[in-house]
Amino acid sequence: MSIFHREALLLVLVSSLSWGATDIDVAVYPFSPFVEKTSDNEWHGVTFDIIDALNAIQSDYHYRPVVTSPYRVYAEMYMGRFDMLLFQDVSWGWDVNKVIISTPLLDYSECYVARYKAGRDQNFFNELNKLTMIGVRGFHYFEKKTSLLLRDDSQIVNALLRDRGDFIRLGFYRLQDMLKQDPELRSKLIISIHPAQNYHLRAIFAATSDISIMVFQEHLASLARLGLLDDIWKKYGIQSRVDEDSTLDCNFK
Repeated sequence: MSIFHREALLLVLVSSLSWGATDIDVAVYPFSPFVEKTSDNEWHGVTFDIIDALNAIQSDYHYRPVVTSPYRVYAEMYMGRFDMLLFQDVSWGWDVNKVIISTPLLDYSECYVARYKAGRDQNFFNELNKLTMIGVRGFHYFEKKTSLLLRDDSQIVNALLRDRGDFIRLGFYRLQDMLKQDPELRSKLIISIHPAQNYHLRAIFAATSDISIMVFQEHLASLARLGLLDDIWKKYGIQSRVDEDSTLDCNFK
């Protein structure tokens, strides 16, 4: 089945299956390529495509995105404002005694990035503890020496290019997308060939969630069998693998 025919099928199914379903509130905040906001204030990304696909293949649950922020999401999840959140790593500050965690959904890495300057090479990243980092407000970092916290990835890249800090950490897929959209950006950056950190992204469920991990994973398995999940991965250039020993290579050419 072609991507066109699958998308047409989704439109038909979504309109007919949502009535009478249990609403499942999915927390979303800007985290490219999973959740992105356009200049026209429109939301899109992997998470939204998955939500649409999940709603299309079954009628018992209606998944719906609810916007929050990375610095509010923890407390709100613990309080039960949301049922679940996609593409999270346990090490990002989650209290495992207050949430329910799925098996890994996707491998993910973050890359160290600095501004390119004459004479600067990979050795620049050997003593990061002596350098200052620019970060995204609300994101979880293990580096303690943060000079500046900004709203999103685009802002921290712009700040880096203006020398407002020494380095940043960017998600592999976000960096991949930025370099694709602006090929000239590559010559302005030096990217560590060694990932800053490797993660196995999972779904996080509130203790009060109206959907169980087992049911959600059955829904996800249905997407995989129909080929819809692969279509989403390919659309965003995502490597659809989960391997406890794997990493994403940050060696961008």
